[in-house]
Amino acid sequence: LYQFMKKEPLSPEKIKSIILKIISVVKLLHEKYNIIHRDISFDNVLIDEHQEISVIDFEFSYDLKQWNPPSIIMGTPGFYNANRLNIDQYTDVYSIISLLYFMDNFDLYCNYKNDHNKLTLQRNSIDKGTSSFYFIYLQAQYHSARYSLDMLEHDLRTLSV
Repeated sequence: LYQFMKKEPLSPEKIKSIILKIISVVKLLHEKYNIIHRDISFDNVLIDEHQEISVIDFEFSYDLKQWNPPSIIMGTPGFYNANRLNIDQYTDVYSIISLLYFMDNFDLYCNYKNDHNKLTLQRNSIDKGTSSFYFIYLQAQYHSARYSLDMLEHDLRTLSV
């Protein structure tokens, strides 16, 4: 996805379309396979010339049917919530919201992608004036464990960009 975005700036409509496709793939992981990916980021989403989406790199994924949940936080800095262990479906919701933010603010991501501390600080200091996708409630919601993929999908589908 990172290489795809470097080729040309994406319109808000195109970003929305890609994120909705990512949500569909992640919902399938959650609902059919009981898998939490735990590392949805630019490097782990592939997009082809037809804009078909693949999610890769299941190194940090977690099977919800396992008895022993992971006890450490894992994932790509800027794309996980450092205040939560990554063992529920919200983990992937948070990552997708982060991906949406960085897709819409791609220059910011490119400037800080190699400085994880600054990237995380930028991600956590969202200003509603910086993103055409900023939801009024997003800052509060991305800390909520109750914000589901269905809610995010609904909000994106009803959002006019």
